[in-house]
Amino acid sequence: MKVFVYGTLMRNQKANFLLSRQKYIGPGEIYGFSLYKVSNWYPGVVKQEGDRVKGEIYELVHEPAKTLARLDDYEGEGSLYQRILTRAVDQNGEEHEVFVYVFNGTVDKEKYIPYDQQPWKG
Repeated sequence: MKVFVYGTLMRNQKANFLLSRQKYIGPGEIYGFSLYKVSNWYPGVVKQEGDRVKGEIYELVHEPAKTLARLDDYEGEGSLYQRILTRAVDQNGEEHEVFVYVFNGTVDKEKYIPYDQQPWKG
């Protein structure tokens, strides 16, 4: 089971401790999504054909079900974000089936984060 993260769960970000016992695969990208600043503290992705988002890929190797439940709780799965299955591509071009948390609200188009300004920095 793998996850793709693009905000506060990334390395050197405030919530990365939730992934501290998991296997870091490395940088990656997801296609068909756009990145937006959705609050003063964190970003969100939404589905958008023709766009892509930079982030990181992790494999949940230590207590994967419990870790996923903690991530769901942190992300507000079902309300603030929705966890979906998609594909990410790592820096070697290898594809991974990953979970990603997609923002469940309306984004402000003025707060779009272009690809060349990614990955997100808090």
